[in-house]
Order: sequence, then structure tokens, then C-alpha cells
Amino acid sequence: MHLWISAGELSGDQRAAELFRARPDRLADIAAFGITGPNLAAAGVESVGTIDRFSAMGLGEVMRLLPRAIRLLTRADRACRKRRPAAAILVDFGAWHMQLGQRLRRQQIPVFHLAPPKLWAWGTWRARTLQRSADAVGVLFPFEVPFYERLGLEVVHVGHPAAAHHVVRGDASRLLLLPGSRPAEVAAHLPIMLKATEKLATRAGLRRTLCLPPNVQPPQPLPGDVELRRVHGPEAFGDGAIAVAASGTVNIELAALGIPFVACYRMAETTFRVGMPLVRVRWLNPVNLSAGNLVVEELVQDAMTALNLERALSRTWERRAAISTELEHVAASLRRPDGLAACWEVLSRWL
Repeated sequence: MHLWISAGELSGDQRAAELFRARPDRLADIAAFGITGPNLAAAGVESVGTIDRFSAMGLGEVMRLLPRAIRLLTRADRACRKRRPAAAILVDFGAWHMQLGQRLRRQQIPVFHLAPPKLWAWGTWRARTLQRSADAVGVLFPFEVPFYERLGLEVVHVGHPAAAHHVVRGDASRLLLLPGSRPAEVAAHLPIMLKATEKLATRAGLRRTLCLPPNVQPPQPLPGDVELRRVHGPEAFGDGAIAVAASGTVNIELAALGIPFVACYRMAETTFRVGMPLVRVRWLNPVNLSAGNLVVEELVQDAMTALNLERALSRTWERRAAISTELEHVAASLRRPDGLAACWEVLSRWL
């Protein structure tokens, strides 16, 4: 018996590997194959394609990667026609996986989509595509459950893996700069973050600390008071007192540690002008979305200036104790220890 499993980015690859490793004992010897990154490969999944250089930010980068995406889609389709998996697990990477999911379901292969596209935020016109591409979905946030149920899909609340990290807190002496994990994000955010954090770091006696993945270089020389950490994840945040962070999964990681932060994001202007009219949510930050109210300040696009960010950080610092408590409550609502087991309850009916 075969199982298809695929991810499109490193975070999805990690989540997919965690799910695969949590399979029940009776499926311990199942032959899994798919589109892999280092985590899925290490978990024993045979690779028919890899995720390297397969992430994009902005319309220009998406168009540049489109030919490769189409080639990989064709390769995945052919591999499944040849090996006939009993089921397919698709993780994140919504646009590409919805195309693959439709092809697999036409082959009568049931599809479980973990972390499906956020149609509740934007792109509701794609609901029919998701209905054609998945039999069941696993969602990270509790508020997503009723939305996908209304589409007629079976829904499992998995919980958010970033909320489950256990890191020993240090002496809270750092002002963390978290501009993102992609070079384009870092280039857009870091210069503003550096300028905006100078005064608070001096006034509060905090050491500014920039956290970047090993493969991403700072786009400019760093001031002498800024320490560079070549780790991008919760293990690097334990001594943080406050942070400024690009909006995304890292916000949940900070919430799990109770570290107050200001969220911000700048993207390519064309992407922003095309995409923002389609957005149907009040906030872009996952912490605020989960709480249903404004827990942390967020600055997007033109609002992300050094002055605005400096002022938001100052307000956050003054309210840091109250914000920390709210963040811990949000993180607790996102934890589900049996979430992966719940996914396998669905998958086991097909295997």
C-alpha cells in the first residue's frame, strides 16, 4: 500500500513530517512518496521532487517559478497514476496543491489537505476549487472549522504546531528583530526595524538581536550594537523581552512564549494593490485573528514606517505585562495535543 504526501515550503515540510511520524503502528511500514524537503526525506518519504527554491513572495516571483511548478505538477500526477496511492496528504501550499488535489481525486484517490488555503481571509471565489480538490481538511485555528464545514468538507481541528513549543525562558534582556525568513522579506523589513528600535533599546537597556535563517544574509551592514543569531525559531527567542516581527507563524511562536511584539509587513507594491481589495478580514496577524480582537499592534505596507513602528513599540513596552498575559491565552487556545491523531482517524478510513 502506498501513500502520497507533499509539501511546498520548509514549514509545510516540517509539519508534514510530524504528521507522517505520528501514523498509527499498523501503518508503520506504509510506502510513502511525494514532494519532499529535508524533514520528509529524513522521515523516510521517497522523493519524486523537492521543495528547494520553490517558495515565492510577490507576483513577480510567482510568475518566475510558474514553469517549474507546472513541471512538478505533471511529475506528481504521473507518479500517482503509476503507483496508485490509497490516499494523499497535501500540506499547505494552497494554489499548487488545489491543482494537484483535483487531479488526484479524478483518479479516485481521497485527499486530506492539512492547512488548506485561507479562503476565509481572501479568495472566497476559489471555494469551488477546494471542494473539488479535497475530501477532508485539517485546520490550525478553531475559527476555521465552521467556514470549511459550510463548504461540505470534513474538518479536523489539528491545533497550531507553533503554539506547542516548549522553550525555557531566559533573562528577557533582548529586543528581537524578526524580519522574516525569505531574502525579499528581510530586505523590505530590516532597514525600518533597525531605525525604529534604536531609542527603545537604549531607554530600556535591551540588546538588539537579529534572528535570521542560516541561508539568509542581512541586506546591509549591521550597527555595532546588533547581535546576529543564525537561528530562526523559538529556540532563539527565549531571552526576548519584546520583539518586532514580520506577520506570520513566528507571531504564534512569540505568543507561546508570552513575548510582546509589534507585527508588520511590507510586500511588493503591485502585489499589495492587487491583493488587498480581496482581503475580507479585519486583521492580518494570526494572533489578532485568533483572539478576535486587537492584542498586538500591526503595521502593514505604507503604515510600516520607522516612526510608526517606534511609537507602536513604545506603547507595547508600556503594556508588556498585560499583552504577555493575553498572548499566553491565545496560544493556549491554539494547542491540541491529540491533533495529529485526529488526522489519522480520518486517514485510516482510506488506508
